[in-house]
Amino acid sequence: MNATARVTANLCEIWAPTQAQGPTQQDVAQLLGLRPEQVKINTTYLGGGFGRRFERDFIIQTAMANAVFAATGKRLRSLPIVKQGLTDADIDAAMTNICRTYNSKRAATGAFSGNRPLGSTHP
Repeated sequence: MNATARVTANLCEIWAPTQAQGPTQQDVAQLLGLRPEQVKINTTYLGGGFGRRFERDFIIQTAMANAVFAATGKRLRSLPIVKQGLTDADIDAAMTNICRTYNSKRAATGAFSGNRPLGSTHP
């Protein structure tokens, strides 16, 4: 998972492949003590996340790391901090509550009469 965040005293700008822009904006604003309109989410291409990109943990970690760095008052505080790669925590999360297990669905529809199906099944 990857994310980039830039935090200043009155703005947090995030670049991430997220499926949860609204909840992410709310969570980050609350954690950083900002108003939701002070958190800007830039959605990048999602790829094949299959629901994993709905989780917000990797984005929140990136924003918090940047906020801590910015709070030190270092001259480089405006540089974005990027979280990328697979950590032990990512693997643990994938094996527990964030795991997206394989599944399939089968459906069948009968012949049509006019514009209406005559029957369908969803076993």
